[in-house]
Amino acid sequence: DGGVSVGTGTLSGSGGTAIATCTISSLTAGDHSITAVYSGDSIFASSTSPAVTQVVGKKILTVTADAKSKVYGDSDPGLTHQITSGSLVNGDSFSGGLARAAGEPAGNYDIQQGTLSLSSNYTLTFVGSSLTVTTRPITVTADAQTKLYGDPDPTLTYQVTSGSLAGGD
Repeated sequence: DGGVSVGTGTLSGSGGTAIATCTISSLTAGDHSITAVYSGDSIFASSTSPAVTQVVGKKILTVTADAKSKVYGDSDPGLTHQITSGSLVNGDSFSGGLARAAGEPAGNYDIQQGTLSLSSNYTLTFVGSSLTVTTRPITVTADAQTKLYGDPDPTLTYQVTSGSLAGGD
């Protein structure tokens, strides 16, 4: 990886043949040129192998948005997700966040990927869900009224006895 040592090997020789084994870890996704370099010792001369290309594929990961709900007029709940296939590696983490389709009336709104992302070492598949906005419960009770025979009807009034209106409603 750019001339940086990424591992060490063990050599064993027999009849002039040397076999090296090396474990390479922490390569990012992509094509990497790897060259083995032997420093030499009192028996064998130093040597460098021809470069080989190691292809590191992207890790596949699927996240699914959690279904959410709220009452009309309340604040949106936090949008969350679960990893439903694959796993993160080496302390990697998501950046960004989910979004939802705009709208406030009662109904269902798609929860979308928004800016949720991972590094270029991953292929991220997103499975959406819905935010359900339910109707706001409210009870209105009519005020009792009286009138005398022949008089005009009084103005009819009411009180909100349970729940509340939202915003400017």
